[in-house]
Amino acid sequence: MKLKITKSNWDLLAEMIKTDFKLRYHGSLLGFLWVLLKPFCIFLILYIIFYYLFARGDEYFALRLILGLIVYSFFAEATTHGINSLLGKANIILKVNFPRQIVVFASVINSLITLGISFFIFLIFWVFKPTAITWLWLLFPVYILVLTLFVLGISFFTSIISVRFRDLQNIWDVLLQVLFYASAVFYPISILPEKLQKWIYLNPLTIYIQQIRQILVDGELPDMKLFVAILLLSVGTFILGYLYFRRNIKKVAEYF
Repeated sequence: MKLKITKSNWDLLAEMIKTDFKLRYHGSLLGFLWVLLKPFCIFLILYIIFYYLFARGDEYFALRLILGLIVYSFFAEATTHGINSLLGKANIILKVNFPRQIVVFASVINSLITLGISFFIFLIFWVFKPTAITWLWLLFPVYILVLTLFVLGISFFTSIISVRFRDLQNIWDVLLQVLFYASAVFYPISILPEKLQKWIYLNPLTIYIQQIRQILVDGELPDMKLFVAILLLSVGTFILGYLYFRRNIKKVAEYF
């Protein structure tokens, strides 16, 4: 099923984004405030625990930590919701005819909105410990766009697979925990042995986090070879995931 760009499809996408966002915090005492409180609380815990281990000699440790958490949290939340996107909309999918890709787009865009709101936490910390604002800051949205393509590609694959293999969600939760420690979210890569440093850069999320820190905190132009590598990976993952989704979406109804 091809995704035709029509006004009705745009309206449906907007409605799904709005509905999903409301449902995520429905019945919660603090509601929407959790968008800000959750990353801040995690940041506070990690900052207190690891400050004396990794912050010595790094006056911008807090900024690096919050950026790492924001990027990782977006990836973790978006891919998790992406896995459950079709299952969560099973009743609608079985009753209404519309491009099913919209469901995946809506789930990821919701996490993208959360990332945008969470970025205000970084800006608050930046006000108290400012770094130089350079033209490199303009690259930040580019990195987020490329990362979003990567997440969408993964979600196109996993949303289909999880309909038939429900264990995927549990497996993915474990993989996300591994990724958290393997993405240098709360520690500098320089503390690792040189051989291990090379291996950790095989994780695309590590590259995203490190290069975003470079442009926003250090004011340095990142290694463009690495950026091109993750760009090609993200675009390739998106295209392959989308084609896989289109090929298999008609078969999922029998597993709902």
